[in-house]
Amino acid sequence: MPSNMPSKRQCRQKVEASKPMGRTRHQQGLTDVCQEDFETAKHVGNRFDLLCELGGTEDVESVMPSRAKNKKLRRKQQKREKDTAGQTPQDDVKPAELPRTTGEESPEPSPEETESVIKMPEKLLGDDGMSKEELSEKLQEEIQKNKLLQKEMEMKEESTLSIIQTSEAQITAHQQQAEVLKQDTEEKIKSLEDRVKEDKRIISDMKTEQAVLLEKMAEVDDAVQNSLKKEKDLLKENEDLKLQLDSLNQLQEENKELKEKLQTSQESFNTELQLEKEKHEILQRSMDEKVKTLQDEAEEKERMYLREIENLKAKLSLQVSLNIQPVSEVQTEDVATQTDDTSSLEETKLEEEPALEVQQEVVESQEPDTPATLTLQKEPEVSIETVSPAPETPAPAGPSAWKRFRHALGLRKPKSWKRTRSTPQLDPTSTN
Repeated sequence: MPSNMPSKRQCRQKVEASKPMGRTRHQQGLTDVCQEDFETAKHVGNRFDLLCELGGTEDVESVMPSRAKNKKLRRKQQKREKDTAGQTPQDDVKPAELPRTTGEESPEPSPEETESVIKMPEKLLGDDGMSKEELSEKLQEEIQKNKLLQKEMEMKEESTLSIIQTSEAQITAHQQQAEVLKQDTEEKIKSLEDRVKEDKRIISDMKTEQAVLLEKMAEVDDAVQNSLKKEKDLLKENEDLKLQLDSLNQLQEENKELKEKLQTSQESFNTELQLEKEKHEILQRSMDEKVKTLQDEAEEKERMYLREIENLKAKLSLQVSLNIQPVSEVQTEDVATQTDDTSSLEETKLEEEPALEVQQEVVESQEPDTPATLTLQKEPEVSIETVSPAPETPAPAGPSAWKRFRHALGLRKPKSWKRTRSTPQLDPTSTN
């Protein structure tokens, strides 16, 4: 065996350096296992070559078929490694757990053991004291070990093949699952993008609505301030109205008191008015009686005057016929005064009757509750005086009825009476 054979650690470093950077953890684990199997097979092959150099053709012939089989397996493994190296890496595929082989596994040889095996021929060649039997025994032991190692390698190769098959199936399933998940994630991302756009649009709408609501809130705040101000004004007006109402209530109470006083005064006034009416009726009756008596007296005097006039007419007719001087002026003046008195009485009677009627109408038309009653109450004496009988100073009357009657008869004073008024003459009848 050549002395420049690489160690197991160096082989691992070379394999790791030749690995592509994009491999997954699962693929890296498989390559490590295959590389270890390759190294063990290579180590066994080296030991086999050493045994062939030492001798023992029978044992070597029994080992040859297994060696050829190992070469075939080694070629298949290299081909699979090339295929797996050309595949695209899948980052989202999780490495599957490698199934452990059942049975007892021999421990891997350490570097010291490999070096001791490599230096074994030199020791054997340099050791002249060892017999061929001992060497054959050792060779048999090595052959047995080689067989065990060969079986172990076959078991490991089978396990690696099964692991590779299962891992390939898992890789395809995981790739399909990854594609499905990728589509799902793309759809979800698209839906989320649409949702984000919709949310942004909703947020912008909500911001505009918020601005509008803030404006409305400001308007409502202003309206509330105005309403509070109006409420304060209304409260002030209400207080003023309450004060006015209190004053009005006081005025109403005073008005009630005044009404009560007015009612009492009205009742007293009505009683006084009734008394005055009764007095007025009594005075009216007495006045009617007096007027009646005066009328009777006037009629009696009128009859007397008419008789005297007739007598005077007869005397005048006699004087005219006898050319006697007429009656003296004194007698005529007396008669004239008497006729004037009768005419003045008649005129006063005619003037008093309408005055009495007017007074009665005024008293009947005025009720106790009207202001006319107050005027009557204040001036009762004036109304009574207006109903008094005849005034003391009557208005100046026109020509007397006696003069009219005398003028109608054609009895006028002769002009001779005016001339002889200064020197009156005696009536001849008076002497008789």
